[in-house]
Amino acid sequence: MSKLNNIFILLLCAFIPLSCGSGAKKVVYEQRDFPILHIPAMVEDPGERLEYTVLHYFDRFTDTTSAVKYLCDSSHVGGVAKDNLEQSFANYTAILEQADRESARKGMARLFDRIAATEKADTSSNIFEQMSAIVEKYLYDPNSPVRDEDLYMPFVAKQAAWEGYSKEERMTYEWTAQMCALNKVGSKAADFRIKDIDGRIYTLYGTKAEMTLILFSNPGCPECKHIIDTMSEDEQINAMIARGDLAVLNVYIDNNLDEWKAYMPIYPKNWINGYEPDYQIRTDLIYNIRAIPSLYLLDRDKNVVTKDLNPEQTMEKIYERLAY
Repeated sequence: MSKLNNIFILLLCAFIPLSCGSGAKKVVYEQRDFPILHIPAMVEDPGERLEYTVLHYFDRFTDTTSAVKYLCDSSHVGGVAKDNLEQSFANYTAILEQADRESARKGMARLFDRIAATEKADTSSNIFEQMSAIVEKYLYDPNSPVRDEDLYMPFVAKQAAWEGYSKEERMTYEWTAQMCALNKVGSKAADFRIKDIDGRIYTLYGTKAEMTLILFSNPGCPECKHIIDTMSEDEQINAMIARGDLAVLNVYIDNNLDEWKAYMPIYPKNWINGYEPDYQIRTDLIYNIRAIPSLYLLDRDKNVVTKDLNPEQTMEKIYERLAY
């Protein structure tokens, strides 16, 4: 073999690692931080900037026009470390709380449309699957401190109609959407009866106050006890109850009445403490009670102000409305 041929073979071997068997260049998958939103300079009004953020927070993360391939593995979603993405979504939920409900719902619906577009553009991307799981974990898991099924509802309603799921999966999401739609924020709360330990009957709509707090609780529940202790020791709350500004309905929806009666000394005497004798809430599902405790704050006309927020958030809303 000639010296020239040897040189040619060496050069050929040197180039082989840069290519796939087909001759295509090797694809490099990149990592990145969660992309920061850039608000156009022309959007100056604070309210408009907030709305723009709610609607466009995930635009750069879900950009399907980029030629860059991002790392998608067990610890990265669209090139972003999963814990970084989860923190970014947690930050987003805080932004949603500052926005009006309609804008917040639009933001969640648009988020689904954006991640669904990433799946359509590149089925090897894990953005759709992982973002759907994160949204459910943060907004619908009963143990999430930022759970808010009123904000989860527009997202899961989109899931129920998405053709990428099987018929069975769509039916499951449709059921969840229906449950989330019960007593949504801004709607009239469903009426129900409760009976106290002396046999007196009360109704939700018969309770007259500027605000009504419904606490679905169980005897022996540690978190329920924490809420009871915190509220019963709060002088402002007790003053509001005395003035008729606030009524608290502490409702037991199970059927172990002996246990409930034994716990009666724990319940504040200035609350309406009763069990639900008709079992409508449990059997007819007029409320979506997925975890105990569950809190609903209503206005004077029994419109839902907050729904199943954590106790701290609910108390903030009470004080916020008290300030008005």
